[in-house]
Amino acid sequence: MNERDLENWKPCEEAIEWAQRFFDGVAIGDIWAPEGSGVSYVKTSDHAWTILRMVEHPMTTAYHTMFKKTFAAIDVEILEKSGPY
Repeated sequence: MNERDLENWKPCEEAIEWAQRFFDGVAIGDIWAPEGSGVSYVKTSDHAWTILRMVEHPMTTAYHTMFKKTFAAIDVEILEKSGPY
C-alpha cells in the first residue's frame, strides 16, 4: 500500500464496529500488540491508546495509519509516545 492509498483509505463499518467492541473490552493499562504489525499500544484512558513500541518499517507505518483511522472513527485517539520507541 502506498502513501496515496493510505491517505484515501477508510475503515469499513465492520472494522469500526469491531474497534468499538474491542476498545470497550480492554482495561486501561492493558497492552495491544496486533500480531505481525510491528507496533504495540497501551490503553491510557477511556479515549486513547499510546504507542509503546514501533518498528521502523513501511508496513508498520501503514498498519499504524490504518489503526489510527479506524479508532478515530469511534473517537479514540492513538497518541505518539514522547522519546524513542
